[in-house]
Amino acid sequence: MNDIFHHFGDLPKELRDEIWNLAVRPDRPGAHIFKLYDKRNETVHEKKRVNSSYCNLATYRLAAPSCKKHAEVGKICESGNTTQSRRGNNMSTYIIDGGLWTACKESRETMKRRFKPQQQNQTQTGFEPLAERYEDFPFVPATSFFPGGDGGNDWFFTVVPHRDLFVLQHPDLSLEWERLGACLPFRTTINGYRGMDNLAFEYNPEWGVETEDGDEAFDILLRVVNAALDLYPSIKIWFLDHNLRRERGAPTEDQSEEGAIFYASDRRFREVNHATKGWRYIDQRPERTTSLGFIYKLEDLIQDEWDWWEYHEGSFVQTCEVGLLGWESL
Repeated sequence: MNDIFHHFGDLPKELRDEIWNLAVRPDRPGAHIFKLYDKRNETVHEKKRVNSSYCNLATYRLAAPSCKKHAEVGKICESGNTTQSRRGNNMSTYIIDGGLWTACKESRETMKRRFKPQQQNQTQTGFEPLAERYEDFPFVPATSFFPGGDGGNDWFFTVVPHRDLFVLQHPDLSLEWERLGACLPFRTTINGYRGMDNLAFEYNPEWGVETEDGDEAFDILLRVVNAALDLYPSIKIWFLDHNLRRERGAPTEDQSEEGAIFYASDRRFREVNHATKGWRYIDQRPERTTSLGFIYKLEDLIQDEWDWWEYHEGSFVQTCEVGLLGWESL
């Protein structure tokens, strides 16, 4: 065995390129977590905000996510706090290779080869219809950054808006949904993007409990129905339940049921419905207060909305779809 260590720069260019390629995320749907905040009510430090300088009038902004109870219910994050951080305990796909944009010239060229930013630029020219603009580039990437601030370096990252999952941390569902897409990075069409197709919110177990309490439950569900109306037609609204985990010994990915799958840095989020098997709640709850129960009630309410419009207005109201995601380790 050769025990001589060669400096990376002394390796052949072809071998260096192969190593750089292995450092980039696999080409599959990613999962990106951000904090969603209203700039009218909350101030976030510049270094923790996603750049949105192209649209200063935006009501809602994206920022670095907060440390959450992701690994197991009842366990806190490694840092032991809930401080906002773009890196600490952040399982987002953009963490995997974001640093390669600025590490060195070769790493930057690797990112350019993988994500082809020249295609992104092509979608941003002219005012032709979006459908025509995306006919040749259905999965155009979008690159943004967290500002360095105080002379620091900007931290760049890349997402694929039309394919990836965007998990938005927000304390409740009381949003002005019609404003959500106005200038939200990756959602807006100002930069030529088609917009995000998969939008997720972290499921709050209290929602399931409250839906057993009558009027308040109806209010919670109605907010989502309004969102389904305001965000139609391109977006699917997902609820991500960190308490819903795939059982050990369940069928492998190739053997399991079909459904949406999104890959974070250390786990994948999978679509769950009443027909899927091999899932368990880490923290057991009454069936009617679970995330599955919440989705059932939500789907029933959306169906009632459809029926009302068809009966009273003689037309069929359109809403976007809703769904549930659980998780399993990679």
